[in-house]
Amino acid sequence: AKQFESAMGAFANSNTKMLRQSVWIAWVELLKETRREMAERAQKSMAAMRTISKMMAADSDSLTRICFRGWQVVLEDTHRQQFDAKRAKMDEMQKKLFASAMGCLAQSSARAIRRSSFVAWVDCVNETKRLTWERQKTSEAAVKALTRMCAAQGAVLMCIYMH
Repeated sequence: AKQFESAMGAFANSNTKMLRQSVWIAWVELLKETRREMAERAQKSMAAMRTISKMMAADSDSLTRICFRGWQVVLEDTHRQQFDAKRAKMDEMQKKLFASAMGCLAQSSARAIRRSSFVAWVDCVNETKRLTWERQKTSEAAVKALTRMCAAQGAVLMCIYMH
């Protein structure tokens, strides 16, 4: 502001030497101020980059946890759907066996009732064995897959931490 007033005063006096000197000083001051502002912006930008780098490093752990949780939810949903499908199949089979037993009761044949009851019991036992075997097989496969995935994840994390 002082330089501007000085320049205006020199201009009013029509002193060319003083005018040139005042303009030169004002221009040099403007350059200094511009350089100072650019240095401040660069410093703020560097601080922001360091902060972003720290956030991204912390977020990699969070992303891993989120990923595992997502896989867990998908697996739980898949198991629930399979369980519901097997339950529906079992219910349907029991309804058929019940209808068959009721049909036998309606015929009032003691031998047919015993036979129908025995067949229904054998079918229930066989279906229970089959479902237990399938659950065990599915559970073993899930444990193996999870073990392989954890081992692979552990190797990746070790590589990341070693570098």
